[in-house]
Amino acid sequence: MRTQMNPHFVFNSLNSIKSIIDKNENEKAVNYLTTFLKLIRTLFQNSGKREISLYEELETCRLYATLEIMRFGDKLKVVFDIDESLDLKDIKVPALILQKDNRKLLISRTLSDIEEMLPPQPFLRIHHSTLVNTMHITHFLRTDGGYIIMDNNARLSISKAKKEKVMEKLGLK
Repeated sequence: MRTQMNPHFVFNSLNSIKSIIDKNENEKAVNYLTTFLKLIRTLFQNSGKREISLYEELETCRLYATLEIMRFGDKLKVVFDIDESLDLKDIKVPALILQKDNRKLLISRTLSDIEEMLPPQPFLRIHHSTLVNTMHITHFLRTDGGYIIMDNNARLSISKAKKEKVMEKLGLK
């Protein structure tokens, strides 16, 4: 299961459910938990398969995206732009092709495209999958890679490869 679902993602999902329950938002907690369980069931169903339909793969990705949207709210927008003329159930792909390292590649490529469209200030790439608005950074913690604290108290790690550039951009060098 670990190769199919990032343990960090599982922890964040369970922590989000706990947080929603703590706020007595029972309906929201049930919806989140139901989506999370559908994702786990789907991963178990597909775990022994070498190939699945592209439709099934995209449905799994939609479950991931739904959970992330529930977690991040308006801060995240996900668009699936798929040619309607394709019969997704007839197209076979390797199981989990869009969820393993390829997901990181897709996120990274998409962020690179977005990064090119944004003005250089105040946006900053701190990780292969993270682009932040520097106007919302409140603290920088120096470690091997480093961490930044955002004004919503989110703690985001900075990759070692990006640390120098981040420090320079934040005027800490």
